[in-house]
Amino acid sequence: MSFFAVVLPTYNGLPYVKASVESVLAQTYRDFEFLICDDHSTDGTWEYLQTLTDSRIRLFRNEQNRGLFPTLNFLIRQANAQWIHLWSQDDIMYPFCLEKEASFTRRHADVPFFFSQRDVIDASGKIIRPYKANYTNEIIPEQHLVKISILAGSVTGNIANTVVKKEAVAAAGYFDEKMKYSADFDMWERLSRGKDIGVINKALIQLREHPRQLSKQLDKKIYQLRENQQIIARWLGRLDSPELIKKAQRGLKWKINVMFCLWGMKMMIKGRFRLAWQYFKEFSHYDCLCALWLRCAVAKAADFLGLRQKLYHVLFYKNYYSK
Repeated sequence: MSFFAVVLPTYNGLPYVKASVESVLAQTYRDFEFLICDDHSTDGTWEYLQTLTDSRIRLFRNEQNRGLFPTLNFLIRQANAQWIHLWSQDDIMYPFCLEKEASFTRRHADVPFFFSQRDVIDASGKIIRPYKANYTNEIIPEQHLVKISILAGSVTGNIANTVVKKEAVAAAGYFDEKMKYSADFDMWERLSRGKDIGVINKALIQLREHPRQLSKQLDKKIYQLRENQQIIARWLGRLDSPELIKKAQRGLKWKINVMFCLWGMKMMIKGRFRLAWQYFKEFSHYDCLCALWLRCAVAKAADFLGLRQKLYHVLFYKNYYSK
């Protein structure tokens, strides 16, 4: 039984999957198994994967396209390891990634999951946003995680920089396969109940940004909107004071809902009017659209004047994280 497993779901992963796989096989830490499941690719990804001969690789293929989260669940169930690094076909591991993660698990064996920081690269592999330190401790207390998750979203920012404990995921019931977009955010909420989580304050991977990735697909934004509303309601229920709840709700209206509103406006700018209509119809279940558009206008004006962060500080950030 390996101490670590890396699990990689792939689907039409060319042209990046080869570099992603090679970065895993080049790790300085060697005691891991590498499980790859192709989700019925049609672009040559499966044919490439069949050429791999490294003995640590276990290769699977879905008979039909199932989606990211069902494929992740399958791989996690197949893994013979206590700790599982969730991996992505677009991204690059630094050679010391698994070594640093294995060291972290020896110091903090009780966390249900942890994540590392990342450098962001573009489609060509150029670093466009290097990691800048913003955490000081290796452990994020539960209540602080709740606050972050409400006003900043998924604390990991991705799955590719995240390591989960297999038994914790199994106990939580695995990723919700009914969700199309936010099942990772949902999982972090369930895994963290009554638990602190971990963070490695060093960039261990390169996270690639390109137009084809899920977070850039306008058609999926309605699912993100709907699913996030459900998950954030659970995070809100975990806050421990009425004052914090009030600030968090104000922050959701001014920060999170404005962010989602801007995605709807982007749909209209791109001429996706039917999609935008469906999107804002869904949005009307969660917020007053007139008030929402007014907040968007105020936020954009504050941006123009360089005052948005100051506005947010006055409205809800003041003392939010310190209480």
